[in-house]
Amino acid sequence: MLKFSVIVPVYNVKKYLCSCIDSILNQNIPPEEYEIILIDDGSTDGSREICEEYKGRFSNIILLVQEHMGVSEARNRGLKTAGGKYIIFVDSDDYVQKDAFPVIFQEMEKGELDVLAVNSDKRTAKNELVSVLKPKNFKEGRVIDGTAYISENGFGVPAMVWHYVYQREFLVREKLVFVSGMFHEDQEWIAHWFPICNRIGYLDMVFYHYRLSEVSIMRSRNLKKCLDLLKVSGMAHDYAEENKKKGELAVYHVLQRYAGSLAWGSLRSCVGQGFKLEQLIVSEEIRQRILKYGYPDKKHGFFFFLIRMKAYRLAEILIKLVVILKEKMK
Repeated sequence: MLKFSVIVPVYNVKKYLCSCIDSILNQNIPPEEYEIILIDDGSTDGSREICEEYKGRFSNIILLVQEHMGVSEARNRGLKTAGGKYIIFVDSDDYVQKDAFPVIFQEMEKGELDVLAVNSDKRTAKNELVSVLKPKNFKEGRVIDGTAYISENGFGVPAMVWHYVYQREFLVREKLVFVSGMFHEDQEWIAHWFPICNRIGYLDMVFYHYRLSEVSIMRSRNLKKCLDLLKVSGMAHDYAEENKKKGELAVYHVLQRYAGSLAWGSLRSCVGQGFKLEQLIVSEEIRQRILKYGYPDKKHGFFFFLIRMKAYRLAEILIKLVVILKEKMK
């Protein structure tokens, strides 16, 4: 039985790639029970050659090669190839915990789960521990419903795709794929699957190790991140409207609030990266989208009021204060 498919997009991560692959290989289950799908996304730094070397040495490694199309396309291609009962996503500059697969498989089977949440930690490029992230109000051994959870706790769950293990049948049944060509694809992904998933479990174990590497896409300064976050906010808003038409009012309200939090996030990301709001809000159409999607976020309503009044400079100053206070509270 092929228990797991581990999907690893690879793009110019030569420095960390061996550590990543070795961690996936360092599992105490037979190699015939899991596959590692490496998708080289047009690497130019020798990463592809490393993948080829591993493929030649290990029979459970599959290598797919494509022109540079982005992490979403790489993950989607991995999903199309995957044959395992359960799907694990790993970014190629991170690594996973040794000998964790049997415990994860046992939890998935015992709870007949669609998705299993795990813990992660954040580490420096030198592998020094920075922090540990656990999903709020999850309890080991308890199966939860996504919509019920968010209705009680808000959408404060970790959005990262690698914070969860997925049943492949669930992903196929719900036709879940990643939106390509944009940042923040994980925020769109969780908006799609979490509210419709009614069998989510939790394993109180640090399984995933996220590395703060200098090659990380999300740590680079880029105004497109803010625009893409606003785009994801619009997608969440549209998903909310779709569920309203179906009569799924609980899902509708949850996704409306999530869309609002993402609209706020686009403003915060803009200012936090050192851009001016006028660089983000370059048209009336963008301003109206921010106001429309941000409306349900009552917590930050004053900031949206300032956007409505076009008081961008005052909004920037206050958002900077919020960012500073958040950093000090960490």
